Formats: sequence, C-alpha cells, structure tokens
Amino acid sequence: MRLAAAGGEKQSGVQITELPGFQGIDGCSLLAEVDSTKLGVLPIDESNKAFRCVLDKDGWCRVAGLLEPFVAARPILNPNGFQYLDESGPIEWIISGSRGW
Repeated sequence: MRLAAAGGEKQSGVQITELPGFQGIDGCSLLAEVDSTKLGVLPIDESNKAFRCVLDKDGWCRVAGLLEPFVAARPILNPNGFQYLDESGPIEWIISGSRGW
C-alpha cells in the first residue's frame, strides 16, 4: 500500500485501520512502517488525525507479541483492558478492548 505523506512524498506501509478488527477513533488513521530506525508514532500532517509508526523489525515483533492477548483472548478479554504498544516516539501508542481504559 502506498500513501501520500506530508510534502507529497510517497510512503510504503500498512494502514492499520484497514486491518480486520481495528477501528480508528474520530477519523484517526495509523500507517505502520518498517525501517532501520525506531521513530515510534509521529503525526503525518497538521490534521492531528493521521499518524505513522516507524519501528525496526525487532520493534514490530515486540508489538505483535503485545497484541497477541487481544487476538487470542478476544471473547473473554476485559473490555477495559489496555496495553501500551510503543512509547519510543513523541506519541504513546495504546491498544484498548474498548474506548476507555
């Protein structure tokens, strides 16, 4: 998938909100990218609704492991359960079983 980023340059990655079971809140979107540097979650533009998360391969493996309980235990997951996925950038990335935690 290729999307235009700030300044018009092309970015490759996966749009998280297009994956089954994920829902962006209030029109927010997250583009996941793999790179040799670990930048964390950053805004893409001035809208404050479009973000990108740039992690190295090990960072994405860590995130996958942290997401596993939300997938495997979804029927019995505490709806108020949450998990910090990455805090390496200026924005903390949290997954929640509901809109609250």
